Amino acid sequence: MNRKEILKNHQPAIKQLSNGRYYTRIEGKTVQSMKLKNVEDSVVNYYATNAHTLSSIFEDFLKFESAEKTDATLYRDRLLFERFIKTAPFADKPLIALKMSDASEFLEHCLSINPEMKEKYWTNIMGVVNQMFKYAIGMEYTTFNPFENFHPNRIRFCAATKHRDEDTVFSQEEKIKVCELALMDATNTKNAIPLAILILFQLGLRDGEVCALKWGDIEFGKSGDTIHIQRMVVVNYVDTKACGYKVVDFTKTPASDRILHLSEKTKAILERAKELNNANGYPTGKNDYIFMREFEKQETYISTRCVFSRLEKYCKAANMEEIKSPHDIRRTVITELHEKGYPLKKLQKFAGHSTLAMTLKYIRETDLTDFDKQILDSL
Repeated sequence: MNRKEILKNHQPAIKQLSNGRYYTRIEGKTVQSMKLKNVEDSVVNYYATNAHTLSSIFEDFLKFESAEKTDATLYRDRLLFERFIKTAPFADKPLIALKMSDASEFLEHCLSINPEMKEKYWTNIMGVVNQMFKYAIGMEYTTFNPFENFHPNRIRFCAATKHRDEDTVFSQEEKIKVCELALMDATNTKNAIPLAILILFQLGLRDGEVCALKWGDIEFGKSGDTIHIQRMVVVNYVDTKACGYKVVDFTKTPASDRILHLSEKTKAILERAKELNNANGYPTGKNDYIFMREFEKQETYISTRCVFSRLEKYCKAANMEEIKSPHDIRRTVITELHEKGYPLKKLQKFAGHSTLAMTLKYIRETDLTDFDKQILDSL
């Protein structure tokens, strides 16, 4: 900030006492002089030598956090910072000059970027801000967090979408029909991409995980063949705007990095995908993606949008009342395994969840046993 901005934002504001002296306080210490310029100079010099801002400390903050956070969490924090915090009006103001009114401005700024923001998303953004202030206080860059007690009214956010249980999983009839349509599409178009839907129904992966699968992730062993889930496709943000997709070499959480056994049916689907890729001239080496497409005259991995659009087409062709998502396939797989008696801890590991509570949330409540409900209530 320039001199004018520093003096405008400084609190308490400089005032003239009855004895003619000019007065203010800086970090609890009294500053006064018969000359206004002397007091103003003291204020400006103080901020100039203590001009740490959220923008200036972010990289050091991220390095500090890297000791305890996963790569996926650090990546998410960077995206939130780049999109919302770095572009905020207060981002380059000295930390010691920030006030609660800046938090109100920040909310308006975030809503201008994402007008349909849900409260949970706002909580994630403020989580990064509060963690940065905690770091700044620990480094003695400031003494308090003016945003800590800022709690906007919930009506400022879009209501969370609520669904009936049956709208978030596929019925057996829907599942069979969608899989038949996907297989038919792969056969008619001689394209392996529709088979990604079948793999989702087999392995219950996240859509970003299936997009990032490589042939080298498959391992053949005496005790059975496996596939290693170790990376994902995510949206690429550039200057706060979504700009295509990219592959990151980590999973959502450490628990998401997992090895899954392949059934004969799953191996048959993968073998068919390889045949189609070979027929289309796509490479099938260890470092090549299993599901590929041509984008801007280049052979590359498929995007999560690509998976969703295919599934959407099959749901419509199957005359389904609700257009379900790839995540609904994941819920379906987890629910079906639970119904078959799959042990809960093994199911948690299969799903790649950090906690059992998260796995239980994926199982439709109507299908929970009394014992499961007791576990969920205790978590």
